[in-house]
Amino acid sequence: MALIINGQTISDEQIWEEMDNLKNAAADGPNPPNCCEQDEEYNGYAKDNIIARVLLSEEAKRQGIAIPDSEVEQAFTDLKTEAGGDEQFYINFNTSEEEEPAFKASMATNLLVQQVLDQAVSHLSDPTDEQIQDYYNENIEGYSTDEQVRASHILKSLDHGGDTNEIFKQLCDLRKQILQGEDFAKLADEHSDKPGDGGDLGYFASGELLPEFEAICFSMDEGDISPVFISQFGYHIAKVTGFKDAQPIPFDEIKTDVKEHCQDYQKNQAMRKLIDQLKAKATIEEVEETYEDEDTDTDHSDTETDNDDSDTTKEQNADNEFSESTT
Repeated sequence: MALIINGQTISDEQIWEEMDNLKNAAADGPNPPNCCEQDEEYNGYAKDNIIARVLLSEEAKRQGIAIPDSEVEQAFTDLKTEAGGDEQFYINFNTSEEEEPAFKASMATNLLVQQVLDQAVSHLSDPTDEQIQDYYNENIEGYSTDEQVRASHILKSLDHGGDTNEIFKQLCDLRKQILQGEDFAKLADEHSDKPGDGGDLGYFASGELLPEFEAICFSMDEGDISPVFISQFGYHIAKVTGFKDAQPIPFDEIKTDVKEHCQDYQKNQAMRKLIDQLKAKATIEEVEETYEDEDTDTDHSDTETDNDDSDTTKEQNADNEFSESTT
């Protein structure tokens, strides 16, 4: 579905381009999107971003805000420098030298939009101690330590060669001895390729050790002995010796961080309020995009329109930073 925002048409192609930008930006984050399962969700984010960008750009023009060409050129030069030169810049932003004018036009729009957003938050003062404490309390899960498990292990490495079946049988025999009452720590020091401290690894949270090792340990109860299992380092037997539940980090230890997060939240709320006010006064429609039959002759003006749409799509490659801030 295409969009018409206060008379300005946004094509399906532009929306999909924006959606791809958002998915690519999220790919390296903690919760990367699945290939296609979240397309509907990200399509909604893309439309929200485009609507916000159009309305804020219109608001900038209404207020008479103008961005000097020199400022756009400097911002463009800075981007190239940060990328490490022209070639890497074109790769990073999926653009080319021929498309630089469209890219700069998009940058100019983003700079306009940013000025409007800066004005929207200019009245905010630093959050009070009470507001910071309230924000901490309301978001306590985000200020907690991770659940941790403590484990010991016996490792037989495969790096030294030898018959893997024999190594596996050796560990199976050790496991049998442990289940019959032999001391795990004693056998670890005697037989493990990583002796010392009875094979104790200490406490660790998810993401600190090998995924297969963590999957085994976090699935067991304290005192359990794992089956013999393999990792890239060799064969293991693991024993869980303790758990630590997630615990809130004391407020005083992270007050500075919480204050910054609280400030960001207040700014985002102020920006969202402005965008909602602009949306309430806007005319926004979703329409089915129509396409002319491929065999239909088109005149020169149609060709120019197609080229403009292509340029507009390319301009969105410069919009990632704005997109992330308004999602």
